[in-house]
Amino acid sequence: MVEQEEQALLVGLNHKEASEKLKQFGFNEIQHEVSRPAWKLAFEQFRSPLVIILIFACLLSAALGENVEAYAIGSILFINALIGFFQEYRAETAILALQEMTAPRAKVIRDGRHAVVPAREVVPGDTLVLEAGDIVAADARIVEASNLQINEAVLTGESLPVEKSENVTDEDARTQNAFMGTSVVTGTSLAKVTNTGMATELGKIAHLISTAEVEQTPLQVQLTKLGHSLLLICLAVVSVVTVIGFIQGKTWLDLLIFSVSLAVAAVPEGMPAIVTVALALGVQRLAGRNALIRKLPSVETLGSVSVICTDKTGTLTTGEMRVRELWGEDHLELLKAGASCCDAQLEKSVPDGTGDPTEIAILIAARERGVEKEVIEQNLPRVSTEPFDSERKRMSILRENGINYVKGAIESIIPLCDSNPAYLESARKTAAEMSSRGLRTLAVAVGKGPGENKLSLLGVIGIADQRNRSS
Repeated sequence: MVEQEEQALLVGLNHKEASEKLKQFGFNEIQHEVSRPAWKLAFEQFRSPLVIILIFACLLSAALGENVEAYAIGSILFINALIGFFQEYRAETAILALQEMTAPRAKVIRDGRHAVVPAREVVPGDTLVLEAGDIVAADARIVEASNLQINEAVLTGESLPVEKSENVTDEDARTQNAFMGTSVVTGTSLAKVTNTGMATELGKIAHLISTAEVEQTPLQVQLTKLGHSLLLICLAVVSVVTVIGFIQGKTWLDLLIFSVSLAVAAVPEGMPAIVTVALALGVQRLAGRNALIRKLPSVETLGSVSVICTDKTGTLTTGEMRVRELWGEDHLELLKAGASCCDAQLEKSVPDGTGDPTEIAILIAARERGVEKEVIEQNLPRVSTEPFDSERKRMSILRENGINYVKGAIESIIPLCDSNPAYLESARKTAAEMSSRGLRTLAVAVGKGPGENKLSLLGVIGIADQRNRSS
């Protein structure tokens, strides 16, 4: 039975089966909220009770020939609507741009051959071919894996990669599953797609967001109450003045002009503009700290926050690692050796890459000091590699110059070194002190020949999450 399943996995779906399942389950897409058209955004700027009162006051003033009053109220309404519209329109377009950041293609097995298809056409039952740097196109069950690690920061917020295996355990069944939107850090895998689109874990999150109830902010509640109160006051004033004027024998036209004048005078025309300008200034200050505000009243809501709930240490991060501290006699040699013992790759012109986040952090720090991974690979091709695993807690790469570059946990590297005992003890204490401050530590050593023995410890690298600037 197992052999039949493995054989079916290697063959994959045929073209007909894939087409039928695509019709049955639909496209593998996250259904985003439909963008609001510009006219709707503009219309929503005039839904406030206070603004509605001002609109009626403006129209009545114009009808009765009070042009100065009509122009003043109209200008205030226009400025208020213009500021609110452009702020929400800019936020709307920015959010739509974020929604485009999805995996465009996926590697699958169809009709027994590897094929690259649009990610939206992946269906349940497909066989995904995963390699380092790939974004997982759908939720899938891992059937075959080799040194597979996946970064699940988009789901969990945890920047460290998770080891995956086809051998499931009762303690954590998630280790046998790969999830849509996560990225492969190292290793390779074959995985059978179990869920697509809104049925995935990412889709469930999107559904929760789209169905979340939107409540009015404290400022909106207060302004709504004020608008209703003013409306009742205006109606009461108009009624009383009309009755008194009618008793005194005034004409209906005089009564109407007088009543409207009193009603308009009772409305604070400048309040909507003042509130909008104050909120817009708050938005600009937050924008300077890389925070995007979708609706203006949300700025005031931040002032009403009394508790912020976050996980773990309470720090918000970008899911990226950076080298924070270096310990050793020669920092440049330390980073050169660390970069020589990395499987990750950097892009040529930007500080981004594929692979383990800690290795990317080392390569970035090395690049800042003029050490390029590409140059190392060209000048000193690797002869052999001992990959990292959870038991050894280290990895090593033997290069053409006969030097074996080793990096890993301090407790795994020190027993292999024949450096000065005092130096090794100092390294151990330094690593412990870095760890107590939340840094992830890696020891780097070198040796001659293929064996991981009689190594020379070069130093310790301290790595940590890069904090989100908008937190």
